[in-house]
Amino acid sequence: MKPEITFLTTDDIAQATTLYIDVFSKAPWCEQNDYDDIFRYITRLLQMNTNRCYVYKKSDHIIAMALGYVKPWHLGV
Repeated sequence: MKPEITFLTTDDIAQATTLYIDVFSKAPWCEQNDYDDIFRYITRLLQMNTNRCYVYKKSDHIIAMALGYVKPWHLGV
């Protein structure tokens, strides 16, 4: 299957949570994140109407992701 970049969906949250925890547990971050906390964080991002969450998938496996949202600012967006 050809690699693809798509929007993150609710079907991707579990896999995205596992990847997030794996990446941020290593240097330079060395974070100790709880699965349920990160699952809720990603779920809440997806619920925002300004979310910009993307995944890079190969064979339905998330290889990379970008999690974010558009934030209004007094000088624009």
